[in-house]
Parts: sequence; C-alpha cells; structure tokens
Amino acid sequence: MRVLTLQQAQAVTGDATLAACRRRIGRLEARALLSTRAAWITPPIIGEEPLLRWSSGLPAPAAENLARITHNRWAEPAQSVRIAVATDETRNRLSTIGIRPPRESEIAHDLWVAEVFVRRYLDHPTYAWLHEDGFGDLLADGAKPDALLTVGNDEDPVVAVELLGDYRHDKIQRFHSYCSEHGLAYELW
Repeated sequence: MRVLTLQQAQAVTGDATLAACRRRIGRLEARALLSTRAAWITPPIIGEEPLLRWSSGLPAPAAENLARITHNRWAEPAQSVRIAVATDETRNRLSTIGIRPPRESEIAHDLWVAEVFVRRYLDHPTYAWLHEDGFGDLLADGAKPDALLTVGNDEDPVVAVELLGDYRHDKIQRFHSYCSEHGLAYELW
C-alpha cells in the first residue's frame, strides 16, 4: 500500500492501542522509513462487502445501476486524518520500485483501497496483494484495476479489485469486458 491511515496501520500491526501504533510509526519515521502528515479525505465510502463480485459464468453487471450508486458517495465533506506514507527508502528495501508516492488527488481513493486491503488482510493474512503500480506489463493492454488479489495457492484464482469512483456506466462496462475477456474475476467496491 502506498498510504494508510493510522487506524489502518493499527489494524495491520495488531497494536493494542492507537498510541502504541503512533509510537511504532514514530520509530519508523525517525529511521526515514515512513513519513506522516495530515490529509483531507472523504469519510468512509465502502461497505462491509463489495458492491459486486463477478466471475466467469455470471451475467454482466448492471453498469447503469452501479454508476448511479457510486455517483454521490464522494460528495461528503472532507475530514482531516493522519496518514503514513512509505518513503523511497522503504519502497527500495521492499523491492517495490515503481510504486510511487500517491499524488494529492489520489490519497482519498488510495486510503479506501487500503481499507479493502486491511479487511482482506485481517480475514486472510496469507492473501497476496499487488497494487496497480506494481503490475508492470501484466495488464498493459487494457483496464487496470486498483489491485490484484491472490486468494491462496496456485490453484486459486486471481481477483481484480476496483474501488468505483464517480464512474460513468461505460467505464464500468469496459472494465467488465476486459476482465471477462481475460477470465479475471473481480470485486467492485
């Protein structure tokens, strides 16, 4: 993940309190492995489950309905939250070269993608998560989901994860078509 709120970091680290997580992050920040700052983001916009799970054999989603549902969910007033961002040093150490820091305009979106990651991680710590910046040429010819999730061993499928912004129905249809053509199951959040 490119960015986490302190609450998301606490959930992943298992720190008993937010204060303990702040101390941990402070130690990492002192070693120039994380940077922290305030950011303005929209309130939580995702539910406990995806809006839609799709896999081969299921009908195409009602893109118009999904576009209507997601249209206004980014309209809430922004709130200030404390975020932690991996530094270049951390990205280099973790061999995540190519995963750049988020742009200011991407932070809210990335935090809610991170929320999906945290939920998946807490339920299934063995799941592997690949952020879109790490795809390289993997999905170069089409739609690029926010992340790919492998849900177990080599026999288990890869699932594309997409957090729907204020998308028009044709963008949702293109995403579905790409995943369908490539046999890629997906979750829309």
